[in-house]
Amino acid sequence: QEYSFLKTGEPVVELTDKKKLYIDVIVPSELVPTLRKGDEALFVSDAGGDGVLVVIDRVGVAIDPVSQTSNLLAVFQSGDPLFSPGQSGRVVFGIED
Repeated sequence: QEYSFLKTGEPVVELTDKKKLYIDVIVPSELVPTLRKGDEALFVSDAGGDGVLVVIDRVGVAIDPVSQTSNLLAVFQSGDPLFSPGQSGRVVFGIED
């Protein structure tokens, strides 16, 4: 929402499509230059359980001037994750092989 800020502990990821699940991630502007298409990350659902590997598909280029955040899209590596649209969670970047 325009002119809003993230609060500590507020979910920043939301699942949106059941056929080809992807996640829309809100990231701080200072993190954007370090992220590239193809980078791996770990999605951890607020519902619990282990993290699931995701791959960055698109990194937003626009920075919101109020919140100083940008969006990126990531897709699940596995074929059929056990998640539903609307779930939220967090994404951990810097996953090493």
